[in-house]
Amino acid sequence: MKKIFYSTIFLISNFCFSQNLSIEETINYINSIEPSDYSSFISVDKYGVMKFKDFWVWETIVDYKDVELEKRENIGTTNVMLICKYNSKCVKSTNRKGESNFSQSFMVKQLKDRENANKVYNAMEYLLKLIKERPVAVEKNDDPFSTYNYKK
Repeated sequence: MKKIFYSTIFLISNFCFSQNLSIEETINYINSIEPSDYSSFISVDKYGVMKFKDFWVWETIVDYKDVELEKRENIGTTNVMLICKYNSKCVKSTNRKGESNFSQSFMVKQLKDRENANKVYNAMEYLLKLIKERPVAVEKNDDPFSTYNYKK
């Protein structure tokens, strides 16, 4: 009887804690799938601004509030993209010289394997959900209708 009880407790505890990845763990997971020298996910700040670096020394900055996730199938590859809402140019890329470029989309990863593309897409979807649900500590800002406190 004790064996059944302990086995049940063990299985329940493993099930409860198995899919609760942090933001950093999710970023590491995304970077680990078909690693590339061309692009990598770097960080998410406390406001939900995501940073990416690429091979050509561009640093790309995207606010989670301004983008939607999309998968685009091409011949031989699948692109996991962040697309700006409302046809705006919300993706800012800056090179080493400080020159900036604004665009309507950003390719998070270009993957050859469709299953890996699905994994990255699901991980990005999970990450965006984590960022949205994360409480934001804004210094000296207790206004419930400020940009970072108001939840739509």
